[in-house]
Amino acid sequence: MAELGPEEGRALCEALEGPAPTSVRLHPQRPCRWSGAEAIPWSPAGRYLTERPSFTLDPAFHAGAYYVQEASSQFLAHVLAGEEVAGKRILDLCAAPGGKTTLYASLAGSDGLVVANEVNRQRAAVLADNVRKWGLGNVAVTVNGEEFTRDLYLYMEKIQGSWYVMDLEMDLSVDW
Repeated sequence: MAELGPEEGRALCEALEGPAPTSVRLHPQRPCRWSGAEAIPWSPAGRYLTERPSFTLDPAFHAGAYYVQEASSQFLAHVLAGEEVAGKRILDLCAAPGGKTTLYASLAGSDGLVVANEVNRQRAAVLADNVRKWGLGNVAVTVNGEEFTRDLYLYMEKIQGSWYVMDLEMDLSVDW
C-alpha cells in the first residue's frame, strides 16, 4: 500500500470493499435495453449496469441480445482493435463458456470463422449453447483433447500467418 500512496491506496481499498460491477457485452445486431447504459471505455459493445438483474429470467438474455461478461474480460476488444480481424479465421483453444468466442465471432463477421475448442465435454455443451444464443453462424464448436492441441500447435507452426490463435494454454515444456 505504501507504494500506491494514500490517495491511490484509499481508492483501491474502496474498490475492493464495494460490490463488484456488473457488465454485459451487447450483441452487434440485436436491440438491447442497455444500449444507453454507461459504456466500458475499452469495449465498444460493453456496458456497465447499475444493478445486477436476474439474467436467467430475462428473455433477451436467452435470445442472445447480450452476454454477461466482466469488463476486464472485454479488454480483448481493445487489444484487437488495431488488428484487421474481419474475415479472418480464429482458433480459440480454451473456449468455454464462450464470452471471448462470441466476441471473436462478432469481430470476425460473416466472412470469418471461429473454431472454438473445449476439452471438457460438459463445458463444451455450455459453450455450444452460448454460441447458439449469439447466433452469428460463423462458429464451429469442437471437443478435442490435449493431443489435438499438441498436433494443431505443431501444424500451425508450419502455416504461419493464416490463423489467429487465442487462449493457447499449453505446457510447452513437456517433451512430446
